[in-house]
Amino acid sequence: MRHLLWIILALLLLSATALIAAKTSLLDLRRDREWRPTEIATDSGLLDGVEVRLQSTRAVTTPAQEGRALLHLRLAVTGPLQAREGWINCRVTLTDPQGRVWAPVETELTDGAVRTLAADGQNNGRCNPLPYDAPGDGEAILSDSVFVVPVEVLTQLRLNVSGFGTRPRALSMPIRPALMTLQ
Repeated sequence: MRHLLWIILALLLLSATALIAAKTSLLDLRRDREWRPTEIATDSGLLDGVEVRLQSTRAVTTPAQEGRALLHLRLAVTGPLQAREGWINCRVTLTDPQGRVWAPVETELTDGAVRTLAADGQNNGRCNPLPYDAPGDGEAILSDSVFVVPVEVLTQLRLNVSGFGTRPRALSMPIRPALMTLQ
């Protein structure tokens, strides 16, 4: 009888441990995904006091890679410091109607690609709503991202932007890149 009580107690503790671990995993998963995007029809939107605006888009193909496009996006993030704090770990992704997701390319060549594709030749870095040299409240913080995507989905892509404090919510806006071919 005594052994049976110990076995029941061990099972109860094991179940409690599994429930706590499952709850932690579910909360982490909830914060890691954009389950509830707010679809907007324009190139800017407001979420939790921060305005995110798609400032420019440009896509480039080459004869060597005709089926792929290098897509440059420049975002402007505007809002008071307190609101921008919820946008730490800002995530920028592209999605298509089939549910495929593209993340920005982040390699040692990214800086050169951004400088080449940007109209002003500048790279403002990744999406970071709290840079060390942040302008005052109300001024835009610019960021640049580069993606490699299939050419046939360029007109169907949506830009999703979220922060750690906003997820599982995100802003989702259409992009309309100008396509150029490099010779």
